[in-house]
Amino acid sequence: MHPPGGATPLSAVIGAPNIHALGYQYILTSIAINTVIILLSALFFNTLFHWRRYSPFVLSKEFRKDYYQVVNEPVDHAYFVYALSQMDTFIDVT
Repeated sequence: MHPPGGATPLSAVIGAPNIHALGYQYILTSIAINTVIILLSALFFNTLFHWRRYSPFVLSKEFRKDYYQVVNEPVDHAYFVYALSQMDTFIDVT
């Protein structure tokens, strides 16, 4: 469990009488505030880089045109077989 996810219910349980008086409104408010902060942070940090936009509707028309025209080439069968043969070096099968 990550710290904010555990801190919200913990602070509701061990909180002061004012927090207990809020009831479920405390949980909903703290979740709403955290969600808005995370979303605004994502929007801010992803607009710093021209190649990385969150959400896609923020992309400029020129970049969107180039972004959607990228064609991924298929993986060659020999490379795929080689990658699968190397998996046992990463996975301990004993």
